[in-house]
Amino acid sequence: MATPNGWLADRFRQCIRGMIDGIVVNNGTDAVAGSIRFDYTILVWADRATRQTQVRLTIPGRDAVVSTMPANQIDWPNQHIDLIPVGCIPSATMNCPTEPNRTLDQWANNPDSDMFFTSPPGTGAAPDTNVVSNLATYSFEVGTLPVRPGLFPTNFKTNMRFDSGRTMSPANGAALVDFTPTVSFSLSDSEVNQSALHIRDAQLNPSRTFPSWPNKTIPGRAGGSEPLHRLVDRPLQDANRSASIAFCKQTWGPNYATGGRQCDEYPFCSTYEGAATSSADNRDFPRGCRFARSRASITTPRVAARRVLQRATCDRRTSAAASLTRRKRSSAAAAGGWPSRPIRTPWRSRSTSSCGTPHRTPRSTAAGKGAGN
Repeated sequence: MATPNGWLADRFRQCIRGMIDGIVVNNGTDAVAGSIRFDYTILVWADRATRQTQVRLTIPGRDAVVSTMPANQIDWPNQHIDLIPVGCIPSATMNCPTEPNRTLDQWANNPDSDMFFTSPPGTGAAPDTNVVSNLATYSFEVGTLPVRPGLFPTNFKTNMRFDSGRTMSPANGAALVDFTPTVSFSLSDSEVNQSALHIRDAQLNPSRTFPSWPNKTIPGRAGGSEPLHRLVDRPLQDANRSASIAFCKQTWGPNYATGGRQCDEYPFCSTYEGAATSSADNRDFPRGCRFARSRASITTPRVAARRVLQRATCDRRTSAAASLTRRKRSSAAAAGGWPSRPIRTPWRSRSTSSCGTPHRTPRSTAAGKGAGN
């Protein structure tokens, strides 16, 4: 996934590549003394089992290109190149690393340097003791007197989060929050195709759902601005499911399950966008509401829940309605496998739900154990 902050493979791996090309100044005369150009790579690993993020800086010092202006003398092998992760502030919840500090000759002989950002378990905001560290930029400081040390910002950053989840094992972990995971459902897979059709209708054709109003929107579409947020509280998941069943009875009558059908819902009961945990509808945009939210990171075709919890501030209230469909009972959910194909839904933001048209669908695995349900 390409982002303004480099390439993100998933919630746990980031790669940044760039080049510094700048001039250096004589500290005594303020005149340009020379120039330097070097490449760098920054690799980031967020640990899935501890509250730690590793950042590796690589500078191939032997490949650096330097020049010196006439009437100046620069001892280039002993000029320092340091990396400064601007924005990391040491505190009771955040341990900042020692910054890489080497000469050009040292980078040539040992091009790799590791930094470790850590957060003590159990520290941070409740209920998941979250700690978010948004590093403003990675900046290089280049120069050793008489060359005046100068800052060279890279415009890249790493946004990381540390948390201690209530229902996860292992209990601690870290994540890179700029990556939005998705889960896919196949329209050609007989085990989930009707559920996939239901989700597609909810995302792309909300006018087919009810209750209905003009300009209705439903969250969760991949690439959109309103992804879903994972809900780990079992009582709230049950409340979402109960609210969906109530809507099914209201829509199709108390005997809606006749013939082995069940009430299928979207957004899933294991999200904060579910039928009960949503709070209003998207005809109304009050600002400043706050709620606990958490993200699910899921890999396909098999489900693998990852630790990526978050608290955030919402900018709209959301609908209490559910996106519903009647589906035929099936054993598909027990398998826990989700095909990795067309219909994709991301897990991040919060918005309105919907009530969908009835389908004869096999059991959807969307709200299964991989989704915290």
